[in-house]
Amino acid sequence: MFSIVNPSIWDILDQRNTCSLVQFTNYTYRVERLALKECSLQYFLLGDVPEKLPVTYDHLKYLEVHIEWNSKEILATLCILRSAPNLKELKIMYVLNFLEMRCVLSREEAAFWGAKIQFDCMLNRLQAVEIIGPALLMDLQFIGYILSHAPVLETMEVYTHEYLTDKGVLRIMKELMRFRRASRLAEIRYLGHYKEMVESW
Repeated sequence: MFSIVNPSIWDILDQRNTCSLVQFTNYTYRVERLALKECSLQYFLLGDVPEKLPVTYDHLKYLEVHIEWNSKEILATLCILRSAPNLKELKIMYVLNFLEMRCVLSREEAAFWGAKIQFDCMLNRLQAVEIIGPALLMDLQFIGYILSHAPVLETMEVYTHEYLTDKGVLRIMKELMRFRRASRLAEIRYLGHYKEMVESW
């Protein structure tokens, strides 16, 4: 899940079954690479998500987050981004297994989360972004935020899941091309349907 972490974090999970995002960061704020995959982010979202963490991820250079269907995960991701001033690489995967649950999100729920999500942090060191499986309007809004708040961004690579039709891909790419970019060098690359690969670290 992450490259460097105090083993006692697992003691917290074993004893309490849950661990808040704040508790988690107290044990991981020195990491350089952090990957919150599959359901791991869910452990930290049972309580309220703070707007900002009490510690700073000064050493964090790479962040990977898997988003299932709960928009609260976006709030948690933003919370981490606000506390990671030196982040250079960001990878976001929208998990295919939860697509149906995400698609039945009501307009009222989407409006509620849209009002709560405050895109208010700068990504001053972010150079490379990888986005896998965007499908909903909320996903595109989050991507648009990244593009407009990353002044030194060089590349954004976008993959879709195989269920998406050519028409759906075209719609997503049209939306992405319309977004304002803080970096004049930022290049958006569509790389086709995503195929699971073995991690290199």
